[in-house]
Order: sequence, then C-alpha cells, then structure tokens
Amino acid sequence: MNSERLAEKARIRRSFAKLSLSFPRNGSNAEVAGFKVFYFDRATLRLLYREIFVRQNYRLKDVGPEPVILDCGANLGMATLFFKFVRPGCRIKCFEPDPKTFNLLQENILKNRLDQVEPFNVALWNENTTIDFFTDPEDPGSLLMSTRPTRMRTPAIPVAARRLSEFVEGKVDFLKLDVEGAEQQVLEELAASRKIRLIKQMGIEYHRRIPGERSALSGFLKILEENGFEYQIVASGFPEPSALRFQDIMIYAHRV
Repeated sequence: MNSERLAEKARIRRSFAKLSLSFPRNGSNAEVAGFKVFYFDRATLRLLYREIFVRQNYRLKDVGPEPVILDCGANLGMATLFFKFVRPGCRIKCFEPDPKTFNLLQENILKNRLDQVEPFNVALWNENTTIDFFTDPEDPGSLLMSTRPTRMRTPAIPVAARRLSEFVEGKVDFLKLDVEGAEQQVLEELAASRKIRLIKQMGIEYHRRIPGERSALSGFLKILEENGFEYQIVASGFPEPSALRFQDIMIYAHRV
C-alpha cells in the first residue's frame, strides 16, 4: 500500500474516532475527513460514515482521475463526499427524493464547495411520473425512507420520479444504487433503454425480503448477466438460515 493510501486511511480513522458523544445528537454539523457535514442525527451520521468512508462500500477501482459517477439515493451526501475525497476531479450526479434531506444534501455540497456535482430532487423509477414516497417527518433523513409503504408505515408524500436513463449522457464509470427497494425498477429501465451498456461498474445495495414481497434476486442478477456484467455478492448470514427476514445485500458489478 503506497504512502498516499496510508495517509488517506489514517485521516478517515481519525475522523471516525471524533464522531463520538462530543457531537450534538441532533441538527448540527461535524468535521469529518476534511469536510463540514451537516446532519439530522448523530447515529445516522456515524452509520453512513462507517459504511462509506471506513468500510468503503463504494471504493472506486480502475477509474481515472476524473470519473463520471451517479449517486442514486444520496441522502445527506456522504457517498458524494467520499467520491470527492478519493477522486477530487470526479463528476457526480446525485439523486435524493425527500425534500428535507435534499435541502441538507444541497447544503453539504454548497458549504464544501464541491464542484462538478449536480443534485436532483427526484426519485428514480421506471417512468416519469409522480409517486408516493414514505418518510417520517419526525425522523428526517431516515435510512428507511422508501417508495415501499412496508419499509416505513407513515403517511406518503408525492414526489417527482424520473428515469435514470435520461441522466446517462455518455460513459459512466461508477453507479452507486441505494434506492431502498426501487432497484429492480431502476435496473430494468436502464436495461430497456440500453443505457446500461454505458455503465462500467456498479455498487448496488439490494433490499431482499421486503415485507409482503416475494424473493426476486435471480431476476435482478439475470439483468446484470444479460448485459455483460460479472458480479460479487456480499451478504450477512443469520443463525436461522431458513427464517424469512429482511436482508441488505451488496452487489458489486463490473463490465467484462
């Protein structure tokens, strides 16, 4: 590991150590990895930072200094900040449907003076329409926000929905897809539009066994296989393998 990479990891660890009880629990900002990050609650901030910066769930590989990235399901912008941390010259389009969380995302982009970052306040779907989005006004920025009512049993708000393919204007080096249950619709639409062929790599959080829905992972993987991708799957196990439990699965896909 070269000295630059070691320094990067040390900086990340120092920032994570600071994300402790010393930071206000709600509605403030924290300095992490050289960024000023505004957040709704400390627990969500720590979780996002651990998954994205410390564990590096979306580590970029085999990309140049100015990769094109789609951050789908941006939330407050932690992945966007990570991409700018490891590739300052990257160009990012980020998508967040919840209005309150989108405002925070915009603030994090503005306060950190992130250039070549375009935020869009839309849900990603398989058609251009208006859809119901379920979010808790008492828990803004929740990682359970979704187009699926069983993910968050709260009143729905209407949000604009768009096809992701319309934002793919050329080669995409990395697609981060974490859209809380809408990943099937998004991937199917990308394949139908043939824009999926412009994407080099993907980091997908697949939500399996959402209450009330049958398993459909094989169909999702088939889309990747039919469009020239190889993939690795990372999933945690349970003491009772046969239990019908909700499960987050990471799928790392790359074009061959």
